[in-house]
Amino acid sequence: MPELISEQGLVPVRVFSTEMEALIARSALSSFGVESYLSSDDCGGQRPAWTLSNGIRLMVRPEDANTANDVLRSAVEPEHED
Repeated sequence: MPELISEQGLVPVRVFSTEMEALIARSALSSFGVESYLSSDDCGGQRPAWTLSNGIRLMVRPEDANTANDVLRSAVEPEHED
């Protein structure tokens, strides 16, 4: 039986304004073996403006937070050549 995850045991590492941005970040984490979850409240799709004001939270387990931040930082910030 798969493990059930509740939002209580997770920590947010980023908040995105669009679902596409959140999905791309989640995919980046997945490629590094970091399990992540998206959390938003748009009233079941009936109030999409709520997502614009509250954002979509990218959540991970506390023990994965540092790795997740490192992955997301490297995916967003280009490496500088010396």
